[in-house]
Amino acid sequence: MVDVLRLAAPAGLEVVAETIENSVKSLQDNPTPETTMILMKYPKTAKQLYDAGITFSALNIGGMGMGPGRKNVFKNTSISSEEYQVLKSLQDDGVEITFMSVPGEKSKEFKDIPAI
Repeated sequence: MVDVLRLAAPAGLEVVAETIENSVKSLQDNPTPETTMILMKYPKTAKQLYDAGITFSALNIGGMGMGPGRKNVFKNTSISSEEYQVLKSLQDDGVEITFMSVPGEKSKEFKDIPAI
């Protein structure tokens, strides 16, 4: 999985794979004024980080494929009703959420997605 994350990151960025707990500790102990990209597999991980104090103003969702209980919401991105509720909670906390699979392509705002 770490290799997949490295391939997904822009060239020149350091890629570190950690547990949620270690990520929170690392980000709290080593604040950086630079922009930080955090790649996660599930929306609930973003919510766990946010609730642990790792706040962010924007979240991009992309490449979450179809599966049991998931509904397609944008191109190759599908979410379940549970994932919708997690994203809605982050949006209610002020996080701007967009769906975009490839940088530079047209995106869709989460706020424009009907409830699932």
